[in-house]
Amino acid sequence: MHNTIDRGMIKWAPFNSVVNSKEIVNQILKEKSKITIPKISEEQKNNNEQNIINAYYENIKIKIEYFYAGRILKINDYIKKIDFTFNKIYFNNKIILFDQIINTTL
Repeated sequence: MHNTIDRGMIKWAPFNSVVNSKEIVNQILKEKSKITIPKISEEQKNNNEQNIINAYYENIKIKIEYFYAGRILKINDYIKKIDFTFNKIYFNNKIILFDQIINTTL
């Protein structure tokens, strides 16, 4: 008869190290894919601001590409409020700054 000893969770230790390594590698790859904020011209800034104002007063959806945390994100929504004092644009579930905006489309 074999004298076996149950190793319990010890037998899964190598597998756990692989899973943890995979998460760390994915996080490193995510960090490496981050970019710096693109430079836009004054003309593009003025065009973006005009599109934002038109979308707000005409109550139409606007598509905005904006920079946040090393990524370019998109939003397609109605503008709820524009705060020129603090340079913020309010949507249903999001607030973005004018300085984050890269491109707008009506």
